[in-house]
Amino acid sequence: MKKVIKVITLIILTAFLILTNCDHKTVSKKEDINEELKKVILEVREKEKITAGELRQDDIRAYGFNANIYAVHYEKIEADSNKQEALITVSLKKAGTESVSKVFTIGGFKIAEQHMSNLELINIEADKVVLQIPNIENITFDELTTDKVIASGHKKDYTIEYSAKKYDPQTKEAEISFYLEKDNLRSKITTFKLSGFKEAVLPEGSADIKEGDLFAALSLTETKITASAAAKKIKAASNKTIGDFIFEENTILNYDDKKGIFTIYIKGTYQEKPFSKKMRISGFYHPYINQPESVYKKNPDFTIAIEENLLIEDYIKKANADIENFFKEGLSFMLHKGNRLVNEIIVLGEHDSYSMTAELEKIDSTTLKIIPIFNIKYKFKNDVSETEKEEIETFSLARFLNPIKYFTEKEVYDHILSRLNNPEAFIKINPRRFASEFYAKAMVMNITPGDLFNESAIEKYRKVYTENSPKAYLNFPDLHIALYNIRNGGIEPDDYAGSLTLSYYVASSDLISDPDQTNFALNRKTLKVTGFRKADEETIKDLFSFVVIRGQDKKGAPGTLESWRRKNIPENTYLLRQGNGIQQGDWYMLSSETLNRGNSSGFYMALNGVEDLTEHLANIEKFFLSVGRSGELVLITNISLKKPAKSDYLDITMHFMGNGDPITLTTNPYIPRN
Repeated sequence: MKKVIKVITLIILTAFLILTNCDHKTVSKKEDINEELKKVILEVREKEKITAGELRQDDIRAYGFNANIYAVHYEKIEADSNKQEALITVSLKKAGTESVSKVFTIGGFKIAEQHMSNLELINIEADKVVLQIPNIENITFDELTTDKVIASGHKKDYTIEYSAKKYDPQTKEAEISFYLEKDNLRSKITTFKLSGFKEAVLPEGSADIKEGDLFAALSLTETKITASAAAKKIKAASNKTIGDFIFEENTILNYDDKKGIFTIYIKGTYQEKPFSKKMRISGFYHPYINQPESVYKKNPDFTIAIEENLLIEDYIKKANADIENFFKEGLSFMLHKGNRLVNEIIVLGEHDSYSMTAELEKIDSTTLKIIPIFNIKYKFKNDVSETEKEEIETFSLARFLNPIKYFTEKEVYDHILSRLNNPEAFIKINPRRFASEFYAKAMVMNITPGDLFNESAIEKYRKVYTENSPKAYLNFPDLHIALYNIRNGGIEPDDYAGSLTLSYYVASSDLISDPDQTNFALNRKTLKVTGFRKADEETIKDLFSFVVIRGQDKKGAPGTLESWRRKNIPENTYLLRQGNGIQQGDWYMLSSETLNRGNSSGFYMALNGVEDLTEHLANIEKFFLSVGRSGELVLITNISLKKPAKSDYLDITMHFMGNGDPITLTTNPYIPRN
């Protein structure tokens, strides 16, 4: 029995070891195949020619791993056409063992047609075009016409138009340029090369006239002129000598601006060799054939609207009657250059090869739009008729323009301000008044002095904007010219020069009294005006007559020559000086009593016959202005006194607003010498 048990135990143990070893080998193989998967590289052949959705397994190349042992298993191919990407899920297999899955992301595929613009689609078709000329060996290049060219390879719902042909005698190759067209959309210009033409044989001694020779002599550029204009320019060269050409009569046979082709017969001599040749010349792109790519200048001129305060519909009516003159710098657009070497700007009006018109249209009571119409002119002439025909191709350019806001309150103020250009018309410049008078009034009141500006200069705008009228677009309570930022440099006088520097603007009284209530910045102007009274020595001496009068000293004794001479008044003893400021009520103040009645010298000072100097100097009731002999007002910023002991003379030095030297007046008392 014990022997049987030992045998069974041995069998179980052997089986366990076999199974354990087998599982270990399986795990090891799994790790190996997963490591090999990391080496796999996927590549898609010519992916730029197919969309992600068109990708098939046969298009994919896998490499980088040991292909002799492992095989690639493609589990899933998913396309993301929006990103032009494909998600490829793969694993490796080997003899019943399979790796984990791995997702590869591959980009750079062709854009799917449903995600392409019409312009991209038509350009793709243009790249597919193949040109052939049957029996090319039997015709010369000059005999080549477009009806002999066969185009294939593109979708037949696109029309092909030939725009140019050129021949290189060195390589004996011709270049034929064309574009595809569909629903007024044109592709890029594509050039196709052909060779094998029959050699042209010229009469002995004749000049071989090339297009390039003719173009150089007459300054013809295919991208800058229409075929009809080029033909007419060659015709106009008849019987003229131009460069190496001596032309006889040149004849226009036909032209077609749409195809950019014309035929002309020319005759004459070139470099002293005769020529007579019928030339069919192509490649003249209409210079305005491309659609505009952007607006260049577009702003309507609202001047008349502001001047007359017109309702938007009334302005539109006036503008549409003379639209070319209702833009600030005209209305113009920049043409798209594309493959044509042009950089043209189109403008309103009638022109030889195009015209542009425009109308304004009301959107609502404060908004309008511009509707420009662009007309390309194509001219045609055939061989049997002298009559020129014209075909017009019309495009709306409204899509380039956003709605435009009608004029605003701010624009009214700015416009009126811009009209105030003559200082004498709106500033009350008075040669009998000092500029500092207006300065002091403005500083003390912190408002514009009522006698500074002549507001009759804006009276017509007051009438238009303050009178209620059903025909008025905007209405204000009133309009004024006002000083800007008065206490921070808005007004600066110079009495020495007789000038006044002002910063000013135009607004309603509501905005002037509370400029923070508006959501726009008011424009302002700064100017310097002259013509006010000047503070010179002669004028000040006449206006301010200081005298020293004999009186009594503190003890009641009369002043004497000796007592006056004993009086010492140090330099910079201020009779008048600046105080703490306007808001403290002592902007300028009298500050010395050294020559008041009853001082130790027995003499006192009077001004213009008045003993109380406060009536004439820094008069608080007159905005701290000093008053001259006849009521003249001027801001004296400083008066200092000086009298050395033993001297008879008192110096009175006065400072004024502006840049200038102080003015010193000298006086002495009349003292009888007895």
